[in-house]
Amino acid sequence: MYQNTPDYDTKSKLHLGVTGNIVQWNAEKGYGFIQTAIISDNIFFHINTLVAPEHAPKRNETITVHAQYDANKKRWSATQVTSPQRKQWQAEREAAENALIRPMKDKLTWAIPIAIIWLAGLFFQTATIGISAISLSLVAFTAYAWDKSCALNQRSRVPEKSLHVIALCGGWAGALLARYVFRHKTQKQPFVGIFWVTAVLNILITLYFIFSGSLKGFI
Repeated sequence: MYQNTPDYDTKSKLHLGVTGNIVQWNAEKGYGFIQTAIISDNIFFHINTLVAPEHAPKRNETITVHAQYDANKKRWSATQVTSPQRKQWQAEREAAENALIRPMKDKLTWAIPIAIIWLAGLFFQTATIGISAISLSLVAFTAYAWDKSCALNQRSRVPEKSLHVIALCGGWAGALLARYVFRHKTQKQPFVGIFWVTAVLNILITLYFIFSGSLKGFI
């Protein structure tokens, strides 16, 4: 254990980053220790400080560690653990994520206007149905968000039938936005096909009511 408070020069060097090697890694608990030439003590690091943590640390892996001294615990703790290879992994992962996000953003540019126009058409006819459609869209949006969270955390999912029923009953606009905001349920078949059937049915029924004037009778 480091007994004396380190000098300013040592703190500065470790703050800026020094080369070291991983000498211990506990995969179950998600922490390990790094050895450097600048101090005799090993530096504690947590998985959260590791760049590209999806690639598990390896013993004797050469890295650059940025660290600070914890006076209360009397030990060095890493603030960032990286390396040229880990930076490359991170860049590749970000590029892959952006490749998925960009099409979703592009789709939102037309999904949002369609949802707004549809809701505006309902409000134009009757506020009661417009408010109901917004409420159902919020329910659908929340259901998709919850289902995505469950998928990521391996919890019980929202039944696909329930998602379709909400969309069919008028919540399709919220479901449409949620699919692209959360990147959820955008590829799987036959789910996608059924979703678009519910959306088209809603739009056709709404157009019928608008042009026939049938919605004017609702309060």
